[in-house]
Amino acid sequence: MFQVVGVGLGSVLADRVLASWWTWRRSRNNTLEVALSKLGDYMDDSEIRDEVERAVEAELAATKAVRAELFGCFRIQPLAPNVCRVIFVAQGISGGLIPQVVLNMKVKNTLMTVDLIRDKMERTGEVVDAELRASFPVPPRLQDLSEDQRRVVDESLALETEAADVPWKTLAGSGPMLKTWIKILPATEKRSETVAWGKAVCTLDCRALTALGWSFDWCSRARMKVDEEERNPARIVYERKSVHDQCVAMIKKTPRGFRDREFVMRQMAFTLGDTFVYAAAPPRLEGTVVDYGFKTGVKPVQGRCKVLLKLEPSEHPNQCTLELYQYLDSRGSIPAKIRERMVPRGLRIAEVARLEFARDKEIDEAAQAKLARVIKDQRQAYIWFRPMMDTIAQRLLESVSWGLKMRLFVGAGLSTLDLFTDVFMIYTFE
Repeated sequence: MFQVVGVGLGSVLADRVLASWWTWRRSRNNTLEVALSKLGDYMDDSEIRDEVERAVEAELAATKAVRAELFGCFRIQPLAPNVCRVIFVAQGISGGLIPQVVLNMKVKNTLMTVDLIRDKMERTGEVVDAELRASFPVPPRLQDLSEDQRRVVDESLALETEAADVPWKTLAGSGPMLKTWIKILPATEKRSETVAWGKAVCTLDCRALTALGWSFDWCSRARMKVDEEERNPARIVYERKSVHDQCVAMIKKTPRGFRDREFVMRQMAFTLGDTFVYAAAPPRLEGTVVDYGFKTGVKPVQGRCKVLLKLEPSEHPNQCTLELYQYLDSRGSIPAKIRERMVPRGLRIAEVARLEFARDKEIDEAAQAKLARVIKDQRQAYIWFRPMMDTIAQRLLESVSWGLKMRLFVGAGLSTLDLFTDVFMIYTFE
């Protein structure tokens, strides 16, 4: 397909005319690639190429515009049956000098094509998240990971035994549905920073693989909503190495008077026997610079965070046990009380997951239906059950005030009705 587009640059600068040749192909993993190239680069038919070139030259002469070039590629990668990821990379040749401010504005408008596609195809976030979780593939086994991946995994698995001599302290708000603990290792002469560990345990009403897919989706609608509520400035995936291996970054909001904290991690998903595991640890090179696409203002302090999330299937097919460990070293001078508040915020993801998959209403309805069946069928097993319930009902009717009133009004009504029937019979047979 040929496309000729005119771009206006105002009254001072000459307008531009972009002529492109569009082609597409389906590559491996069912990925679609749409390419924009210069006219003539991949056109074998010289007659068509010459005809198009003449049309472009005529347009340039009529509009007194300048010839420019735009070439690039759209990559549309399927993630679920009705969900895909669109990547657009483009390069342009302006055909002359254009001020940087105008050029930035036009480039941004060109890249907004992806945003227009998203707006046109956007659906409910909860539905999309559910489809992505359902399509999350089974991760590799621990022994199948590479040596570089094992480094991340080993750092995360060590969280279970780190600082074993420091006791766990139950956090306020810990209850039967979600149990949370914290332990803090104060600063010493050898270590100037105070570090903290957090732990959370709860039961999720879903399969372990589904919960793993939800946890691994770093920028899902549910996770982004939590960040918006906490007013965190940024949360992105800046490199995807594979379906189960990606590099992520986030900036956490801190109280006024302190610089925000940035955490950069590489996260992995794998299986350890029947247990599904999510592990995250800082990259090999500290001080990794991440481009968030906007100016962060005051440069945040880069801290260290490690996460270990174990999801073990339970006896019920649609339930699993979540066990979360988190290590936090926020770096810099932050009071211990603020550090203690940052750990529960990190463990909040366990509560969000529990509420996300909670099926309390379904469980209550199933329990009520079971109780109703027991009451209905109990007479077959125990002959005394139905008479006992009838006697209890009679005693209740005799003791409560509305039962007395009901008997009074029913008796009065029957007596009045008997009077009318007697009058009718006397009048009839008189």
